[in-house]
Amino acid sequence: MREQLPLFPLPNVDLFPDVLLPLHIFEPRYRIMVEDTLKTHKKIGMVLLKKGWEENYYETPEIFEVGCMGQIVDQEKLPDGKFNILLKGVSRFSVARIVEPAPYRRAKIALLPDRIESLSDQDAQKMKKNLCDAAEALPEYFVYNKLPLNRVPVDFAAPLPTVVDTISYYLSIDPYEKQPILEETRVDKRAELLYEKLIDILQIKRAFKEAGKFNTDPGLN
Repeated sequence: MREQLPLFPLPNVDLFPDVLLPLHIFEPRYRIMVEDTLKTHKKIGMVLLKKGWEENYYETPEIFEVGCMGQIVDQEKLPDGKFNILLKGVSRFSVARIVEPAPYRRAKIALLPDRIESLSDQDAQKMKKNLCDAAEALPEYFVYNKLPLNRVPVDFAAPLPTVVDTISYYLSIDPYEKQPILEETRVDKRAELLYEKLIDILQIKRAFKEAGKFNTDPGLN
């Protein structure tokens, strides 16, 4: 299924399905985008800008081809014409082509459904258990809207795709590290990518903790 979708490229955000993303819209072109979107289907395609975006941010810097469609579920128009909006992630999508470059990019997109055909219920439960154990050992690595949560904001009774996407969204790592997880449509592979990332963080955390045991001079910290 293909449809047209306005794109909102940012350098520091990856949206995932089933999560909420608050945004402050202040640029004139994206104020127009929100105005237009509120009159129609209230859907926006969040995409990540590729590195080097700083050189021509106000033009059309390169974007990753896979993003996440978000539905505006709440909005506030401010007296100066800016917006506060709340997006709920709906579905992954790929950009087929740009159909309008200005004043904001509008693209023909293809939705990317989850692929779970090779995943048994038993395997899914085992993956969720592994992710739960790893995530709960790292509560300080979860943030929302740049604020530390110090807890894992995940319902582990939810289906595996939701668990993976929710952990990925709230996990405080570079968005370029999240992009491969976002792009993966196979749920088992996506879970593996996330689990590997959690284990990497755990190993770094343990290494710092162990190093601290031998560091008795505060001046060396």
